[in-house]
Amino acid sequence: MRARVDGIGVLGPGLSGWGEARAILAGEVAFEHAPVGRVIAPDLPRTEARRATLSTHLALTVAAEALAGRAAPDEAMPSVWAAADSDLQGLDRNCRSLAEEPPWISPHRFQNSVHNTPSGYWSIATGCRGPATAICAGATTAAAGLVEALTTLAEGHERCLLVVADERSPPVLETARPVPFSFATALLLVPGEAACGRPLALTTVPADEVAERTCADPGLEALRRSNPAARLLPLLTALAGEAPATVDLAWTGHSVRLEVETAA
Repeated sequence: MRARVDGIGVLGPGLSGWGEARAILAGEVAFEHAPVGRVIAPDLPRTEARRATLSTHLALTVAAEALAGRAAPDEAMPSVWAAADSDLQGLDRNCRSLAEEPPWISPHRFQNSVHNTPSGYWSIATGCRGPATAICAGATTAAAGLVEALTTLAEGHERCLLVVADERSPPVLETARPVPFSFATALLLVPGEAACGRPLALTTVPADEVAERTCADPGLEALRRSNPAARLLPLLTALAGEAPATVDLAWTGHSVRLEVETAA
């Protein structure tokens, strides 16, 4: 499968937007870890912005950056929303509520508890009514999201938005699910024959034939290993450079091989 990356959004520790992240990933600026502060997604109506959780704000913020300066999403544009855990903070709150007497969860909290919540808020914010897929594959969620997005694009769509986001885990879940940092990224994918964007090609190979690509910088590698969404950092590093690069990502039973080519 072939496509071009026409837009990128990034938000994570020390990586506040693609402009800043690109310089760091290209080795032009040293990486310095800095916690992700308060995140408010653009374009959400005030009522929805108050109700949305951190995981939704993360996802919609990088989605908006990937589309910045480009045509607004048409009503039929498809999107893929990948998250290994989604709203862990909300899971903690809901479990606490169920342990109380009476065990009652407010409707607002419940609507944020489903895995496809960010795509629903996205539809409200943009008016996009295209097909939206929510996908989860544990530690290989990022690779699964890429495969799904490229497959969707290959069906004949003009664009497909991929959003991969996972928030930090609350203290009570740190032992069972240690995710110390929030991270999110978005890729706006267009067909391979398009005139814009960085070209890439995806194939699958047996998992025992390759090793997953890592980050050379120790701080970035720690981030990559700590958050399932951050497994895309090697791909983002390749996109930040100018030379061709091969990026292997672990996928269930296979590896996803991405050949990032020079821009035409």
